[in-house]
Amino acid sequence: MARPLRAGCARLRARSSRALLEARRWLAPERALRAPDLDPATLGLLGERLVGRALRRQGWRLLGARLVTRAAELDLCLLDDEVLVAVEVKTGRAPDGIEPEAAVAGWRPGVRFRTADLERVRRAAARLGEDTGRAWRVDLVELVVTPSKVHFFHHVDLRAALSPPAPRADLLDATP
Repeated sequence: MARPLRAGCARLRARSSRALLEARRWLAPERALRAPDLDPATLGLLGERLVGRALRRQGWRLLGARLVTRAAELDLCLLDDEVLVAVEVKTGRAPDGIEPEAAVAGWRPGVRFRTADLERVRRAAARLGEDTGRAWRVDLVELVVTPSKVHFFHHVDLRAALSPPAPRADLLDATP
């Protein structure tokens, strides 16, 4: 009789420790992003969550996260004043020895955002803008994760030509 009880306690401890790890990831996404053992899907979800928090702190209003439309899935859909903004978030780990501020196009997470993807997100944002009667734009936010910090690069309005952005440390400095 003692054996099943002991096994049940071990399962309960394992289940509660997994739940604690999951809660930590959602309550402190910046810290969780720096964990070396995250799979790419979780890394992306945490990046989206962190960007959503940072933009809300700047006064933007979150309308939806992971919003599925006919044209594309929008990572974040927000209102910046009266402008509908579809935000695509790309999160990646910086290779050892490369400074994130150096605009090396070969490793930045935003390189994965191809022209076809941009067109799909533009169509979805345009449709939402038409349906709501609001002006719209598409932004790209890159999160570059290093062991000591998460670097934030915000490209505003991808309808204009992409230019190398300045790092935006101010968005991640405030605590939630």
